[in-house]
Amino acid sequence: MNVGILVVSDFLKHATELENKVIKFFEIEIQKPNLKTKRGYHRFETAIYKQKMMDTDLKKNELSIINLK
Repeated sequence: MNVGILVVSDFLKHATELENKVIKFFEIEIQKPNLKTKRGYHRFETAIYKQKMMDTDLKKNELSIINLK
């Protein structure tokens, strides 16, 4: 089994999420007169990162990937 097959859904899910945020930005946010950058505030809290990682197919198939060796 190829590792890429196990994680392709994760990639597609994250790419779609990013695409939707970019579309929203260009439809709504960029038109605001006082557009301010959020540099330094783009990171999630550690708990959110951990939860997102636990929800990925990569993590769910961790044992299968380890057994590929």
